[in-house]
Amino acid sequence: MQTEDLVERVKLRVGRPAATLLAVDDPTERRFIGELTFSAVVVYLLSHYLAGFVEGLGVKQLGQSHAKATLKILRKLKVEVLEKLRKDTVEPRDIDIAAKHLHKAVRLPLTWRDNAEARAGAERVVIELLVTRGLIELEARDIARAISEEVLER
Repeated sequence: MQTEDLVERVKLRVGRPAATLLAVDDPTERRFIGELTFSAVVVYLLSHYLAGFVEGLGVKQLGQSHAKATLKILRKLKVEVLEKLRKDTVEPRDIDIAAKHLHKAVRLPLTWRDNAEARAGAERVVIELLVTRGLIELEARDIARAISEEVLER
């Protein structure tokens, strides 16, 4: 699976209005976000999803060092992408680098794709993030399920 393809597929499932809620500081502000910002938001959502999946699996199933290393990469990715989103300084190179990190992290859920607890944990993280930013819960659940489908069922 190509991570760039995953980002593009998830962009189609998330939609620009939901992505805008994560891209702007003021959730009441409605403005057009460009493709790079849209991609960065999806990378940010995917990093949250994958971190939630790893945490849902628990350290026992993964092995402590592997789990910690994966979570460290994902947390760093979330911070870096969010910082660039807030400063509106996202560059194409940033998306490429983030996609490479995601490509490594996405292999893990594919191995454990049948683990309902991990999937639920990942979806819960995305739902909470989107609802906190102002999206209605039903739509947030739909987006979280869509991300699961794209990550785990392709």
